Amino acid sequence: MFRNEFLQVVWEKGWVDVQELARLLNTTEDLIEAEAGVCAAHGWIRMLDSLIVATPASFFIFMMQFILTLHMAEAVGFLSH
Repeated sequence: MFRNEFLQVVWEKGWVDVQELARLLNTTEDLIEAEAGVCAAHGWIRMLDSLIVATPASFFIFMMQFILTLHMAEAVGFLSH
């Protein structure tokens, strides 16, 4: 779920500083930098020093994880029709 929130904030803002993102997600800058490294390696974001920048893939990955979360919640009965 953390990655989903991470990508959502990056996508909504377009770009965000590591320190601000850590504050928004109530976590450490080290964790943000580690997650940013993983996401950047997949091409989902770009890192420019301490700036995290959205890419078109950011929104795609965010939406795919959101849809997967909905399907999982439905499968275990958290959502009803």
